[in-house]
Amino acid sequence: MEQLIIQSGHKNDHISPLFRSDGEDITIGRAFTNHIVLSDQYVAGHQARIFSQPSEADQQSWFIEVLDDTNSVLLNGTPIKKQITPLHSKDRLVLGRTSLSVFSSDHQVEPTKILQRRNLHQDSFGWLMPMFIMSMVALLSASSEYALVQPLESWVDFTKETLLGAAVILIWASIWAVIGRIFRHQSHFGQQLQYTSLVMLGILIIDPFAYILEFNSNSLLLGYAISYTVAFVGLAVLLNYNLSFATNIHRTQLMATLISGVLIGVYGANHAYNADEFSPNPVYSQILTPPATKFAGDSTPDAYLQSLSGMVDEFDNHLPKSP
Repeated sequence: MEQLIIQSGHKNDHISPLFRSDGEDITIGRAFTNHIVLSDQYVAGHQARIFSQPSEADQQSWFIEVLDDTNSVLLNGTPIKKQITPLHSKDRLVLGRTSLSVFSSDHQVEPTKILQRRNLHQDSFGWLMPMFIMSMVALLSASSEYALVQPLESWVDFTKETLLGAAVILIWASIWAVIGRIFRHQSHFGQQLQYTSLVMLGILIIDPFAYILEFNSNSLLLGYAISYTVAFVGLAVLLNYNLSFATNIHRTQLMATLISGVLIGVYGANHAYNADEFSPNPVYSQILTPPATKFAGDSTPDAYLQSLSGMVDEFDNHLPKSP
C-alpha cells in the first residue's frame, strides 16, 4: 500500500482523527516530538515507529517497530515485542488504552446507510407544532384523569395536573436533546418534543381500555397487567425514537426494549414489595362506572352511595313494624 492512513478512536461513535503518510516514518508516543501524540498515561514517550520499505513487487510495505515494551503493544489482539512486524490494511493496534486502525488509501468503505427517518439529518425544526402537540397532550391527559377517575377534583388541581404533564414532557425531551448534542452534535429538540408528545398521546388513547376491562371483569389484576403492558410498549417505542435521534447506537429497538423491560420490571417489583400484605380495608377499583360510557343520569360516587342509603331507608319504612 502506497499511502498509509491511521485512524484513532472508534469510527462508528465519534469523529475520528486521521493521519496520512506517503512513505515518511510515523512515530507514536506521549512525547510532543512524535507525529501522533497520544495523551494516554499507559503509552511511553516514544512507543512505536511505523515505516515503509520497498517490497519485491516494487510496492511500499509498512512495518511497525516497538520502541518501548513497558506495556505490550497489541496487533490484532496479539502482543508484539521489540521487533519489526509487517502491517496490513484493516490491522488494529492497541497502545496502552488507545486503539489505532491502519488502512490503505484504496480501502473500500462500507456502503452508505439509508436514514430510517428522513428528518434525522435535520438539526431541528420549528417549535410551534411540537409545543402545540405537547400542550394538547397534557390537556388531554389531565382531562381524562379528571373525567374518568377523579370526577370530584377541583379545577385548581386540574390546572396543576395539566401544567405538570406539560413539564414532564418538556423535561424528558430536553434531556434527550442534551444527550443528542453531546453524542451527535445535534440536539433535535423539536423532533424529541414532538415524538415524545405523540407517544404519550398513543398511551392516553389506549390506557382507558385497561379501566374498561378492569370494570367489566371485576379484576384489579387484569387492570394492572394491561396497564403495565401499555407502559412497557409505550416506553419502548419512545426510547427507540429518543435513542435514534440522540445517539449512534445501531440496534436502537433492541436497546429500547431491554431498557423498558428493566425499568417497568423494577417499578413493578418495587410496587409489589411495598404493597401491604394484609389490609383490613377492602380494595376497590378506581372507577365506579365504566369509563368512556358516561350517560345522562350518571352520578358521582358520593351521590351514588347517598342514593343507596335512601333506597335502604325506603326499604326499612316498608318493613312491617314489630309490635
